[in-house]
Amino acid sequence: MERAKQKGMVVAVFLAFFLGGCTLAELVQEQFTTFDSVVGTWKLKNNAGGSAKLTFLSGGDYEFDIDGDGAIDVGGRYEVLFNKQIKLQDEEGEISADCREPGIYKYKINNRGLKFYLLGDQCFARSDLFRETWVRVKHN
Repeated sequence: MERAKQKGMVVAVFLAFFLGGCTLAELVQEQFTTFDSVVGTWKLKNNAGGSAKLTFLSGGDYEFDIDGDGAIDVGGRYEVLFNKQIKLQDEEGEISADCREPGIYKYKINNRGLKFYLLGDQCFARSDLFRETWVRVKHN
């Protein structure tokens, strides 16, 4: 029975590639734009932590609106690593001296929101805000 499932999957991929005009890149993109993706705009779940918004764009950039006024205070690049890890590198805006190096976090997305778990980050401001739970405002 397991062999039949594998054969069915091979046939489905073949049809998607050759008959449907779907490319491998499109299949991979579909995989990374599901519920499990960080791509989108997030806000702090608990407003006591502030009205910050964090936006992960599909091209690998992120924008951080620290005070929720609509202006981007910090911008940078992110990279999703293996095993639900994310690497963040601030590149422009209000960057303090301790935030010049990248931060690495494990992340989890569930029905309550996005939660980061510190693996290594010298940036106090980023690690402090990333202790909070974030909820998705919109998919980008």
